[in-house]
Order: sequence, then structure tokens, then C-alpha cells
Amino acid sequence: MLCFRCDCVMETKVEPDTVEVNEELLVVNLEFSVCPQCGTETISQEQAKKNDAKMRDVYRGAAW
Repeated sequence: MLCFRCDCVMETKVEPDTVEVNEELLVVNLEFSVCPQCGTETISQEQAKKNDAKMRDVYRGAAW
């Protein structure tokens, strides 16, 4: 994927994010893209789908 600001190739990053489910704090690793040149952060459709699936898995695990 290319940066929409400077046309540099974006790098994929994965960072932990804390979410609250049923009053419990859980950590999920979410994927996004960062431009190494200008620092712009974005998320592709594919990354959004992966992140949605990870969030559903975390919620399902906490719901039991």
C-alpha cells in the first residue's frame, strides 16, 4: 500500500490495544500501516477485517 500523502510504501505494524469487555481489561494486538517517511497512519480494508475478527475473538473469550 502506498501513502496517500507522499506515495512512500507503507509499513505494517502490530501494536497491543486495551479493550474493556464485561468490566475486564483485555489486550488485543491490532494491525495498521505507517508511512516511514511522513508518519501517516492508516488501516486497509484487509487490516480492518483482521482486526474485527480479533476483537470478536477477544469478546467471545471474555463472554464465557
